[in-house]
Amino acid sequence: MLKALRMRRRILLALFLMIFGISGFASAFPPLIAKKILDRPDFAFGDFATIEPVTEAIIKGADQIQVHKITVGKPAVALDVLIVNPRNYGFDVTGGVTKEKTFRFNVSTKNNRGEALFKEVLSAERFALFEENKDKSFSLTAGEISRLIEHHAREGNEKIVPEKSKTIFFFNGYGITNRISLVWALILAENGYQVVSPDLRGIGKSGGKGPTFGKCEAEDLKQLLTNLQQSGQVSGDSVGVIGISYGAAMASLWAAKDPRVKASVLIAPYARADNTIVTLAGAFKSAVKVPFVTDPKSVRKGTVLAARKLGVTWEELSPAKAIPAIRHPILFMTSPADKLIPEAEVKKLYQTAREGSELKSFKGIPHEIIGYNVDDAAPLILNWLDKRL
Repeated sequence: MLKALRMRRRILLALFLMIFGISGFASAFPPLIAKKILDRPDFAFGDFATIEPVTEAIIKGADQIQVHKITVGKPAVALDVLIVNPRNYGFDVTGGVTKEKTFRFNVSTKNNRGEALFKEVLSAERFALFEENKDKSFSLTAGEISRLIEHHAREGNEKIVPEKSKTIFFFNGYGITNRISLVWALILAENGYQVVSPDLRGIGKSGGKGPTFGKCEAEDLKQLLTNLQQSGQVSGDSVGVIGISYGAAMASLWAAKDPRVKASVLIAPYARADNTIVTLAGAFKSAVKVPFVTDPKSVRKGTVLAARKLGVTWEELSPAKAIPAIRHPILFMTSPADKLIPEAEVKKLYQTAREGSELKSFKGIPHEIIGYNVDDAAPLILNWLDKRL
């Protein structure tokens, strides 16, 4: 249903422009770099943008998927929160790296009723054209695809028995919205888990001037869980958390402070945000040629100024400090092909985690898509959550 994603260069470019801007040589000045670090990352992540119309159609059709605005934190912000309740939604989600080193990602329908479904969704004129050309070639419009997905989602929603009555919070990488999280939420929900996926402060459809890299986010998440428990939208006192990259970092900071978090899966977490930003600047140069210059010293100074504006140190906000304080074992995921957050960095974090933690490494998967290697990762994550919750 979805085209293969070919996005490594595009995502690196988007990440770089998010931090450094496109204002020429002046963009290397530390104050401008600091401003970009703390600004909202409002941009589309290359081909990830093609997934959102599909996920929006699923959300519109499935009555057990809701989007809420929930106010938390200081300063107060309204978080955009996607809640996916455990059901059989009738979708298969697959994804991974092909032999050609490209990424394939598919959301396809199960139990497709074929021509009957087409007849219900297409106009009479279009269905007649389909009937005439079904053995040759027939192309659906974007609107027809969305209507087919929405219709299929509406027909799903079969209750899973028994439900696990467990909730998983899911946090995406930097700048990637919770609409993209729906692909993971469907996998988890069809295995009996309720999934809560917020756009974190300053990202996507949530409020805030920009992210605070953990200064506010951990408290935001504590309040969000309390709010959902008090309103009856989340039952029980134990939850699990899955995070990718920046989302993994925020998950670790929250889990270290909130004993209600009983299971954690951290996919490519960084040790310190400032070091990752500097690494990103260097990695970008080998991937995309641009008409301006950045040097590591200016980037480092920019990160120092950003921390001053936040009124914290990067050490305070580091997963390297948070992970030893987490009370439960953690499942880590990494790849030797990750150039932004190296495998060795994740291994060091793993070595400081609680006894019983595990480290899984996937060959040939770059950082930009490591969180969506669902074919390989999903069985491991589901097994981990089943044991820990």
